[in-house]
Amino acid sequence: MNPRITSIAPGLGAALLAVTAAAQPAPPASAAPAADTDEASDDADSAALAAKVQELEDKLASLQTQQANKPFPIKITGYGDLGAFATQGDGTGFRRDIGHTAMPSLGNYGWVFYGDLLATQINSRGDVADLGQAPGVERFDSVHSGGKLTFLVNELNLGIKAGLGPTAMFTGSVNFTPRSGSNFNLGDSFDIDIAQLEWMPTEDGKTSIFVGKVDSVLGNEYKTRKASDRFGITPSLMARYTTGTAIASRRARCCSTIT
Repeated sequence: MNPRITSIAPGLGAALLAVTAAAQPAPPASAAPAADTDEASDDADSAALAAKVQELEDKLASLQTQQANKPFPIKITGYGDLGAFATQGDGTGFRRDIGHTAMPSLGNYGWVFYGDLLATQINSRGDVADLGQAPGVERFDSVHSGGKLTFLVNELNLGIKAGLGPTAMFTGSVNFTPRSGSNFNLGDSFDIDIAQLEWMPTEDGKTSIFVGKVDSVLGNEYKTRKASDRFGITPSLMARYTTGTAIASRRARCCSTIT
């Protein structure tokens, strides 16, 4: 049987062509516009970062200029250390072994005392409540509480730090100790706690050379021995005999002068 071809109206054919064209997927968009957008964004970020870096560099240069033009810095500090204490007994840290009952092995000695003279420290200066009446020796008993409840102005401090150029600094500290004197004993007194010159010879400022009556840079108890840095009294037995201001040797002073 022969196939029969039926003609299609021109209008219907145009509609079918339109529907077929609409059903076909659209060609992929070109990648060039997206790449251009990313490059533009990167350029903007780089420009913003460069502007930020330049701003920070300008601020740093301005601060360095201000620091160079500033006068030598001087800082004055001070504090007052006050407190109250009470002890058991007469406030001394030692006892006499009368009759050698506590230490019979030392019976060949006339006087035997046991204990610790500095066991009854009552402030960060290392003052003890009472030194007692140890025979054969005279000591400056700055508190001499006699076992009584005592309110005490331990010390008043005045400190100073002064810059001597970009690489040197002077540090000084004076302690005033109000005490009651009697029987020609020393009463109110003061002592120069620190009088040191620090020189930093390197540009990074990590190396320092100290000359004078200096605060030790070794250990921790030396650095926290003063009332403004320590809450309470000396924390360890070793600090009772080691904590204090270190005095530079004669050689250090000599060499510094020659230099």
